[in-house]
Amino acid sequence: MLTGCLLLSGCEQTEFVFDQLTIGDPFPDLDMTTLEGKPISFNSLQDEVVLLNVWATWCPPCRRELPSLEKLEQILKEQPFSVVGLSIDEDVDLVLEYLSDQGVTYNNYVDLSGKEANEKLGIVAYPHTFLIGKNGRLVARYAGERVWHTRSMVNQLREEINRSD
Repeated sequence: MLTGCLLLSGCEQTEFVFDQLTIGDPFPDLDMTTLEGKPISFNSLQDEVVLLNVWATWCPPCRRELPSLEKLEQILKEQPFSVVGLSIDEDVDLVLEYLSDQGVTYNNYVDLSGKEANEKLGIVAYPHTFLIGKNGRLVARYAGERVWHTRSMVNQLREEINRSD
């Protein structure tokens, strides 16, 4: 009997993986790089509710959902909440250019090796998004493209923001 198995698909990949992260578990620290080339840890950003979107410029579903994530960030900008992007592209200049062209203003970082996303988060298909509570624990995960600025999603996120941990 298989437990914790999840079928993920996106960007023309389909594989079975064992889910490495369980809802309620502490979210792993990630070693990321700023778009200016400086190392940063994910835990250093964790003082509010975070929606971490792992994406790539070569992934059509990822590109389609970035405007919705930008709208969500703008809707909740007065709340203790942030959208954080983590690109797995190998070319930071390409990421910078793409984000600028699309008008994406929320914080983005890169995982140049893809190691953090693949090994620590168990991602095999993109986009993949994680909701992390103020307490640093995984609240939810979403595989595949979504429309993020819907009323129901905004309400769900507001509930998490207002939750006392």
